[in-house]
Amino acid sequence: MGKRPYYKSSGLGGFFIVILIVLVGLIGYFLSNYGFLLIPIFLGFYLFFKYSDRKTENKPIEEKLTTINTDNDYKWWNNLNSKWKKIFNLYIDKPERVFTENWMTSDISHFITSKGTTQRPSKVELNEILNLKKLSLTGLQIQSIEVLRPLNNLKELYLSQNQISDLNPLKDLTNLTSLSLHGNQLTDISQINNLRNLETLHLFDNKISKIDSLKYLQKLKKLDLENNPIEKKDIEELQKVIPNCKIYF
Repeated sequence: MGKRPYYKSSGLGGFFIVILIVLVGLIGYFLSNYGFLLIPIFLGFYLFFKYSDRKTENKPIEEKLTTINTDNDYKWWNNLNSKWKKIFNLYIDKPERVFTENWMTSDISHFITSKGTTQRPSKVELNEILNLKKLSLTGLQIQSIEVLRPLNNLKELYLSQNQISDLNPLKDLTNLTSLSLHGNQLTDISQINNLRNLETLHLFDNKISKIDSLKYLQKLKKLDLENNPIEKKDIEELQKVIPNCKIYF
């Protein structure tokens, strides 16, 4: 007779069969008593594998900012004159990272003249410029503010003691809450009637005579119109329309 197969002669086959029967019994017992627990487990694995390869929608701030760069952003930068390039570089602490918002106008003017740089900003730096929240340009002999059009995240803008006569570039800066324009050459302020979030507005020492457009600025709390050729009756009418605003005249 030939030699019998190994599993019969060794006795191990029966042992494995017993183990298999026990495992099947345990699995059957688990499923019959706790099978409902498998539903959230399988659901969890499904969601994990479905979304694990997707990019997160909540990117860090820097990443969000870098994604908005376009050729137009650098076109805007390239069209700036050297003075504006130095001003904006100053606000991103270039070249020496010594600038603070407490600087006087004379300090800014001197720094721009003596140490300002026209260096092209990186993408991150350009986004920092385009997303400035506060900008102080007081007493810098500015005539045109056309370059400010893209800075629609500005909340505070100080343009006093310049030579500005056209406010049209500001009409879309609707996030502004504080705007200072005293000591310029303004006669027409109708272009700012869309700045509905303004709370503080300084317009003294100009040549303004018509203030009808200010009635749309219902959030105003402080309005300074001193030293302008405005009739008292117009001030009184405006006060009725924005009663919660303190008007200086």
